[in-house]
Amino acid sequence: MSASSLVRVLCVDDNALVAEAIIAKLRSSGGFEWIGNIDTTDDLVATALRAHPDIILLDLDLPGGDPLDAAAALSRAGCAARIIVFSGHVSPELFERSIRAGAWGYISKSDGEEALVEGIRSVADGAFALSPEVEAICQRHDRFGEEPEDLFMHLLTPPAGASPCGDDAPAGDISGPP
Repeated sequence: MSASSLVRVLCVDDNALVAEAIIAKLRSSGGFEWIGNIDTTDDLVATALRAHPDIILLDLDLPGGDPLDAAAALSRAGCAARIIVFSGHVSPELFERSIRAGAWGYISKSDGEEALVEGIRSVADGAFALSPEVEAICQRHDRFGEEPEDLFMHLLTPPAGASPCGDDAPAGDISGPP
């Protein structure tokens, strides 16, 4: 993702009000292209391969299959889109599962829109992102030895040959106008 291009964002959240708030914040912040929102993980892999997002915001409380299984399936499919878990559920166990599934960030919905925008920008720039609540919970539980970052250092390089969800298909918008 170059500094001059827009960061393409796909949201996976079954709460339409959350998606609308994210759209409004990203548009007012500038530098983002909203690809759309899907409300279940059932079609996540197919949608991501078709739409070519740079960032996927993934809620953990969704109908359909396990969101973290879907995240791992994206990686196996060769999709290099970077996943940010954006959830109201925060625990060291969920954090660890998210990282093992390939997430580049974990943002608590309680930390607000600015934390989300900052997290998206960080991940788009190649850094891992934790919101303040997630970082505090992980450090308080001291499950990771030194820093939570130790667990995800191996994720900073996409698998060989991976492209942002397959460069061979045209990029698309899945949602139409909001």
